[in-house]
Amino acid sequence: MGCFENISHDWILKNISRDKQLLKKWLRSGYIGTKRLLSTAKGTTQDSPISSTTCNMVLGRLEGELELSESKTVISHITEGFDFLGCNVNWYKNKLLIKPSDENYKAVINKVRGIIKANLTLKQSLSGWITAYGKVYGADIRKSLTSVLHKNIFTGKVRASGLYKNCSLKP
Repeated sequence: MGCFENISHDWILKNISRDKQLLKKWLRSGYIGTKRLLSTAKGTTQDSPISSTTCNMVLGRLEGELELSESKTVISHITEGFDFLGCNVNWYKNKLLIKPSDENYKAVINKVRGIIKANLTLKQSLSGWITAYGKVYGADIRKSLTSVLHKNIFTGKVRASGLYKNCSLKP
């Protein structure tokens, strides 16, 4: 799990010096999933209007306490590319390319496979990831993800489980 899903509401309310009543309302407001309101006991959903602001406030507060990890800190030229916050950033043929990192993409594919095996709703589970990274990389990543979904959804085992009936993707 990442930053968005694990931020402690109590820590934020205790350490962020903003309008605490408004912040508390934002944090506890929940989100709409499968046509109903779901609660947020901790963290914020990635597609929430407040999530990026909340993470920035938390990181700003922690900034003085953070140390760089030598094993994770790399200085490289942009033409070599680098991974940052789940994205791969690269300069190629006079064009800036930003796409989900290989590690991030593999993680979401594994998540999809696990969801399919557990017979959970795909739309609910992938909405945050697609919101966060689909806009950055565009149609190619959605096509690739759709291909993986089709391959995994339309096998006999998954079709027999009934997941196919609830899926908006068609073969």
